[in-house]
Amino acid sequence: MGKFLESEKPKQAAFKIRSVSISCAATEGGIYKNHRYDFCLPRPYAYENLFPEIRASIRTYFAKNSIKWHDGQDGNPSNHMCDSQVCCANFLFPFADKPAALATLLRPFFPTLQTMLPVEDGLYVTFEWIGKENYLGEIKSANSVRTRGANFTSADAAVRFQHQDGRIQVVLIEWKYTESYGYTN
Repeated sequence: MGKFLESEKPKQAAFKIRSVSISCAATEGGIYKNHRYDFCLPRPYAYENLFPEIRASIRTYFAKNSIKWHDGQDGNPSNHMCDSQVCCANFLFPFADKPAALATLLRPFFPTLQTMLPVEDGLYVTFEWIGKENYLGEIKSANSVRTRGANFTSADAAVRFQHQDGRIQVVLIEWKYTESYGYTN
């Protein structure tokens, strides 16, 4: 495991105890992959891994768009507090219906950004985006349904905007929090 992940686990366990957005019942350790960890929430409280202001709306959005939560159960996100998908959702979903604020966030990277454009459902940020077509020619499951968040290549998030010169750009976002990758020589 990566050093950063190992340094984040005790920070998340401490945050869970002192946070005003986590209920007392959720401060107990949680089971993740058959082991109990202090940096995980008890499964019935996994939704508390989400920023309070988006807890209901993002779960509705994921359900409506058949998006799979990584390691989630019963329509809830992962109970692991170092989960990248949850981190991405917590950071970006509050901007989904705030195009001016999202433009302010993105403009340092895209200085000619003029106007944010909705991606889907009237929202300016989308998650686990696979696009409307099977651009990569990935093999479909037996039911011929492509899924978002599982079994198909997806962008963790996507935004769309118009530049000052009229060009329209889609930006695919890859989000990492604590992942680490081994390198071989």
